[in-house]
Amino acid sequence: MSNRSTAPISVSDGQVPQLHTDAPLPSLRDSRSSKPKVLCVFGTRPEIIKLAPIIRELKQQPGDIQTLTVMSGQHTDLLEPFLKLFQVRPDFDLQVMERQQTPNEVCARVLTGLGPIVRKEAPAMVVIQGDTTTALAGALTGFHHKTAVAHVEAGLRSGDPGNPFPEEMNRRLISRLTTYHFAATSGNRELLLREGVPADEIFVTGNPVVDSLHYILRNTEASSRVRDLLEQTAGRKLLVLTTHRRESFGQAMRQNLREIRKFVESYEDVALIFAFRRRRPHWASQSLYCEPIRKDRRLSTRALRSWWEMRQAIYWPCSIALTTSQAGWKK
Repeated sequence: MSNRSTAPISVSDGQVPQLHTDAPLPSLRDSRSSKPKVLCVFGTRPEIIKLAPIIRELKQQPGDIQTLTVMSGQHTDLLEPFLKLFQVRPDFDLQVMERQQTPNEVCARVLTGLGPIVRKEAPAMVVIQGDTTTALAGALTGFHHKTAVAHVEAGLRSGDPGNPFPEEMNRRLISRLTTYHFAATSGNRELLLREGVPADEIFVTGNPVVDSLHYILRNTEASSRVRDLLEQTAGRKLLVLTTHRRESFGQAMRQNLREIRKFVESYEDVALIFAFRRRRPHWASQSLYCEPIRKDRRLSTRALRSWWEMRQAIYWPCSIALTTSQAGWKK
């Protein structure tokens, strides 16, 4: 476990999601510290994307709160570009990533690494996001140390305990361990209420991914690769496809791609850009790839399979540039 020094975050001004609730805001005052600490825990790309605006706002508070960040290392190379993009420097890096690791192993390593940090720093609150194994371990660690747990993006449910796996069960377990539930929508709030969560523990905040989206639109430019793709597809209606969830692999994905092929081949004025990340045996080697599907190319399942090995990688800001190019978004 390594310990990194703290660096201030300097980003463009962004709007904080408005709270839509009659519940009082949670108090961070704790008898253990005159300056309460908030410990933000993340380990994957989606977590840092959605927690970055929250970390930024916490650090901009006028000296009332000390914000600490812990990176589990559940993702490694997927995560690093976003730490740089959002100017987040973790205070602690648990470095849990190992080849071919299981969710059990990730959870055990995060629990083992996070416990001593919580005992030493004695935070008033542990902040987690979403439904990853890191988030579950963070919530459980907070519970074990009788520390308040704040869950960002609370109340998501698929209705199927095994799909997505293990995320759906992670969500349900985290809700049982959480003190403050920050729900993105009123529908998420209603679901939590039906599950027995007290109304005064739920805050409807919107989703901070929107803040990150606006930050990226203001602070990044489309890469040459994306500009080339947009030039190649100029004059046509652009569709951007991504499908990388492991529960979509196999027959479901093959059938979906066949149907998409039929649709694209039916319209001369449609171009499809397939943005995807290649999954290798080592989870840390995942990347996001894209390739335009042209009208004159026969899109057999065999040809689609070959695309997993071609073209340079692009990452989320580039995907945003693709999806906003024809949508009238302004920086």
